[in-house]
Amino acid sequence: MTKLLPGKPLIRETAAFEYTDPIIIELHPKHLVIRLKGQQGIDLDYTAVLQFGRRLRSAYARGGEK
Repeated sequence: MTKLLPGKPLIRETAAFEYTDPIIIELHPKHLVIRLKGQQGIDLDYTAVLQFGRRLRSAYARGGEK
């Protein structure tokens, strides 16, 4: 397990791309930042991401949009 240290985010370049730009994930102790390499990112609270994932999974289970 990777330990997050206060004041020092963990930055990883993913294998996923948006056109030709790699997607970068920055893990901070209280939030994450998702961005394209060389561009400004979007801050996301971990709790909000988890809640969104649960709602999405629930919608799929009910036969919602795919």
